[in-house]
Amino acid sequence: MMVHPCLPGLLSLLVLCLYHEPPVSGAAVQSVEAVGPSQPICDIVGGETILSCHLNPPVSAVEMEVYWEHQDALVHLYDNGKENADKPYEQYKGRTKMIKKDIANGGVAVSLTNLTRSDAGRYRCAFQSTTPDFETFAEFEIQVAGASACDLEKERDTLRKEKETLQHEKDTLQKEKDSLQKDKGDLIKAVKDLLPKEKVMVTLDPDTAQPLLLLSEGGRRVKKTDTWTTLPDTPKRFTVYSCVLGSKGFTSGRHYWEVQLLQEGLGWDVGVAAESVDRKGDFTQSPEGGVWAVWGWGGQYLALTSPRTPLSPREKPLKLGVYLDYEGGRLSLYNADSMELLYSFAQAPFTRRLFPYFCLWGEAELRLE
Repeated sequence: MMVHPCLPGLLSLLVLCLYHEPPVSGAAVQSVEAVGPSQPICDIVGGETILSCHLNPPVSAVEMEVYWEHQDALVHLYDNGKENADKPYEQYKGRTKMIKKDIANGGVAVSLTNLTRSDAGRYRCAFQSTTPDFETFAEFEIQVAGASACDLEKERDTLRKEKETLQHEKDTLQKEKDSLQKDKGDLIKAVKDLLPKEKVMVTLDPDTAQPLLLLSEGGRRVKKTDTWTTLPDTPKRFTVYSCVLGSKGFTSGRHYWEVQLLQEGLGWDVGVAAESVDRKGDFTQSPEGGVWAVWGWGGQYLALTSPRTPLSPREKPLKLGVYLDYEGGRLSLYNADSMELLYSFAQAPFTRRLFPYFCLWGEAELRLE
């Protein structure tokens, strides 16, 4: 025999508590229907079940005839305020009790005790009214089983409800995620709309490039190579670290530029450096050494402070945004795709000329946007 999902018997009583709206007057009634449990009720042999139903919309059933039937056998009868104990079929006498606490709102129920397997099957709850004139009924199913079988059905029903709840929570979270993604997109757009007003075109100064760096024509792209190019060893040129500076330095204002990471190689440094930074020695990459930058290598990131500051970006930055506020004494580096702040150096107002600063390791390659 197929076993259907079913509600615990006592839970069906809760249906009575869900309808507390003011009852509809007789003149206002146009279409009233009886509503019973939407799923089979499962209870155990020897136990008790609740046969509940209600009128929708709520209409007082105090002066109506209400009765319950099981396979055409009368289970319980209520007629205009009276219960007729001698009318029910013999097997139900003394086993039923009506619950009328919500009858003024059209909610009624009957408890049926000492359940037997013969009590299983389809039940009908019917309402008959003369003022207003209508008759309606609801049908539902009662299952009677051993404790283990019924408990199994209750467990299945609980799991089904939990699944529905989890699906609802998933849908809610997805809507919240979509909303947050939209807000994030709006915020990124707002920031990107603002920053281009201060965006500058940065080109690389070939006279500062260490001989292992290959610059593109126009100075907008740089790649670390294994080939040492013979170049004049001027005071401006880096000769130890594979670094290069921008062509134009800044002594005031706010400036923003972007750097696309074409190849990460063994690592890269992006930020600004003071004009006085050491070009010939093993200098310290930190604000004390005249460098304000972020270092990335192998999926790890550091702010080049003293000591170093580990960074944990939510997303791997493939394009960096560099924002310099000279008078404000602040250099901020962003993931330019998401505008997530990677790190912000803050100090007293700068006093030295600052240049865009880039160092490449391994086969790293960068392009200025």
